[in-house]
Amino acid sequence: MRAVVFLFSLSAATPVFAAEPPAASPACIDQQPAAVATYQTLWSEFADPGLICLAQHVLNDNPNLKAIRARVEAGSSIIKAQRARRQLSVDGLITGYSGNDQIGSNTDASLGRAGLEARWEIDVRHRLSLEEARAGYARDRDAALYESSAFSLLADLTQRLIALRALDGKIDLQIQIVNLRLRQVQRETARLQSGLVRGGRSQDLEANLAAEQNALEGLQAQRQATLVQIEALTGYSRDQLNDALRPKALPPVPAPAAVAALPLDRLAFNPKVRAAASEVAREETNHQIALAARWPRVSLSGFLGLQDGSNGLRLSANPIQSLSAQLLSPIFDRGRIDADVATAASYKKSAIASYHAALTEALEDSQLAVAEYEGAYKQGLASEKALAMSVRALQIDQSRQRAGLVSDDIVTEGELKRLSRQMAIIQEQEQAHVAFVRLQRVLGPQSALSTSSAYNYAKVQGLKQ
Repeated sequence: MRAVVFLFSLSAATPVFAAEPPAASPACIDQQPAAVATYQTLWSEFADPGLICLAQHVLNDNPNLKAIRARVEAGSSIIKAQRARRQLSVDGLITGYSGNDQIGSNTDASLGRAGLEARWEIDVRHRLSLEEARAGYARDRDAALYESSAFSLLADLTQRLIALRALDGKIDLQIQIVNLRLRQVQRETARLQSGLVRGGRSQDLEANLAAEQNALEGLQAQRQATLVQIEALTGYSRDQLNDALRPKALPPVPAPAAVAALPLDRLAFNPKVRAAASEVAREETNHQIALAARWPRVSLSGFLGLQDGSNGLRLSANPIQSLSAQLLSPIFDRGRIDADVATAASYKKSAIASYHAALTEALEDSQLAVAEYEGAYKQGLASEKALAMSVRALQIDQSRQRAGLVSDDIVTEGELKRLSRQMAIIQEQEQAHVAFVRLQRVLGPQSALSTSSAYNYAKVQGLKQ
């Protein structure tokens, strides 16, 4: 199979809700909320309304996601503020002074001025435009991190659902195994009491029964632990989750064609990689801003208002207007500016290295997930063939039993072997589903790329050259 891949390295920590759990169990809904629909590829094969409700609750109320959403909203506000700096600003101005207004004069004078003052800074070397772009890259980075964290949480939730369904299937099979072992012990006890057999085999059968009962208790404990994990992810209690997530079978494992159809070039648009690409673009912009500080800053200002003073040369309430230009250029501060440029260049190199590391990690994670999926899928096929052989052998033994040719113990052993094969199939289905979810984690939720993301990636590719 071709190694196809999607990327993302799970970085979000397991969240625990500080708030009280919801009062009611998650109700099934007929239509997916828009926020959940963005990530629906995670459970498209499950078609579980209960999971959709849980996922919506995670997206709405998880405190970690709330914090990241707040940063994204703050980033949008910063962009607006930086854009406003490029426009004309008008302030109300009131000034006044009293004293000598020239050297050598002994006459005190007072002056008051009130009016409107307008300022506009000319964007020399596009410094103001670069600062606005820097704020945009920071917001893109936080948005990608939100997408990464949200998708990771929902992937965790999907994996726990997979584990829950697999455990439900295993528990059902294990109960059947315990019952078969119990009937073996009962038959052997009856034979022992009739004096037909000795007690050595009875002890072995009782030991087998105790081992299967312990295995059943272990599976039930794992189910409770899985519910606790879902409880931590969603904030719902275990009783509420038991009501919402009824035991269901695992859906068929996605065919290898679904994995082979995933294009490798989408790896670069994984949320974590896109966040790293936005950080590179931001640091590149910081470097350009540091270079632009070497150039003069030019601004225009105008005043319109009234002026009043005690000096006879000034008329009372005299209307005035003025227009001035200001040129500010660094002369004796070049050492600081050069240091800022060098610092920005170093941060840019660090961001590029982090981008390469994120891309490499995504590639390694994707290759590992593909290998795990392929291994589990192939093992599942082998187990299905072994199960078919066990079923045929059991049918033959049952026919012989009805003809009185074999004992009940032979049929029971055949049934135990069949149940063991079914248990192995569930285990391999679980592994294949989990690997498939990991692959989707690597790819990320976006089905269409935004223009800014594509630009960031192209810009990083240029920096790599």
